[in-house]
Amino acid sequence: MDQTLKEKHANGITKEKAMEFGIPNHWENCPKIGKIIQGIFLPFKTPLSDAYDDLLEDATKFYPQEIFDNTFEGVKDGAKVKLWINLSNTERYYGWKAVTSNDCQYVHIPLRGHNETPSEEETKKFIGIVNDFVKEYPNDIVAVHCTHGFNRTGFLIASYLIQTMKWNVEKAVKEFAEARPNGIYKEDYLKDLCQRFDSPDSFEAPGLPVWHNIVDGISEMGLEDKPKRNPRFNNANIRGVHFIDDPEKQEALLKHLQKLLQPFSSMNLEASNKFSGSQPVLMNKQNICLLSSHPYKVTWKAYGTRYLIYIKVENEIYAVDCDNNVFQLPLKFPKKDSLDEHISETVIEVDMITEKNIVNERIWYNNKMFIYDIIIHEGEEIGKKSYQERYFAINQFLTSPRSQAIKKRLSEKESIYVFRKTIYNISKSEFILGPGFCETTKHVDSLIFQPSEEPYTCESNTNLLE
Repeated sequence: MDQTLKEKHANGITKEKAMEFGIPNHWENCPKIGKIIQGIFLPFKTPLSDAYDDLLEDATKFYPQEIFDNTFEGVKDGAKVKLWINLSNTERYYGWKAVTSNDCQYVHIPLRGHNETPSEEETKKFIGIVNDFVKEYPNDIVAVHCTHGFNRTGFLIASYLIQTMKWNVEKAVKEFAEARPNGIYKEDYLKDLCQRFDSPDSFEAPGLPVWHNIVDGISEMGLEDKPKRNPRFNNANIRGVHFIDDPEKQEALLKHLQKLLQPFSSMNLEASNKFSGSQPVLMNKQNICLLSSHPYKVTWKAYGTRYLIYIKVENEIYAVDCDNNVFQLPLKFPKKDSLDEHISETVIEVDMITEKNIVNERIWYNNKMFIYDIIIHEGEEIGKKSYQERYFAINQFLTSPRSQAIKKRLSEKESIYVFRKTIYNISKSEFILGPGFCETTKHVDSLIFQPSEEPYTCESNTNLLE
């Protein structure tokens, strides 16, 4: 399974795919490379392959090869970058052969980022990999990046300095900030570092760095005639989709959604203010045994975006992304036994993807929503039932009534196609990653192993494996 994924990502994505995905937010003006830390670490932002060239000015292009062509201060004579750790939650930014062709080991530890700090397990894995490398190559360099090379990268490098070199949290945080100004700038990352290492220190986050407040080369700070660009649903301009830019309305919707989902979480969702949707953990040598001791189904993880969808009433359907941005969607969900009425107080979890189609030189894009889970239906907490029951409920209450309404011409054509995401018996894992399925589905990234008899769980779910 791993080898299939490695070969798939060896040379990076195509130019067409790069045009679909676009440049990561705030990437262009983010500083490329930091300074060497303790003769070991080189923090930097993710490079992008030449597939992205048409989206960038020459001055902002940043290829993997630049890391190997650079010379760095603070290293031993003859030191080379011999270990490259990718912490971003994707491998679409460049192909790993651009790293290994330089006689450098490539390791991918996918971390979600946003408001989710690296877990203790992910931190332990990072520290173990670096310790093993330092023992074998004490004079060489470990290059580490996430998307921007600040929060996830800083958190793990600081964790290494604290745990391996016995530094206190304050010293480790300052060391990273000197090498990569402003350092870790998200408050929840700093808070989690202190809590995890039992530090009495507390830090005030330095705030967003200047480069973070620049869009398309124009500063957003103090320029009233250059308003900040709103977030985009599925990173696309989709007919009928509107960003909720009223802070009071957005906050009210988020609080109500958090209240609806609170029965499915042991944490205080409103206090944490993190994305409330269910999040898988990475499969490893310890938890893979769950597949043989518990009943599981399998599906694919898409190259796309996960959203929580809150169906309040007709014409009030809202999508919430992992940054808690809220969008209003132009969709209809008729009732099962009364197609001229609309369901309400319903919460579902979906994957959104944009699919490119080419026929006879004609190009068009389809926006597809795959419903992965149903948590609440008309106020009923369906999420407390098994996933197998929830999977059937998706068809019963959502996709089947929509299909019936379309057949009876009770619904107009919409800008988003809606499907139930297919799950398979676990024996189909290899089939999903095979060339046939990947060529037809086009957006397969990895596998998700879903426990079939367990209830829904908000946030990190240790039994939901990726």
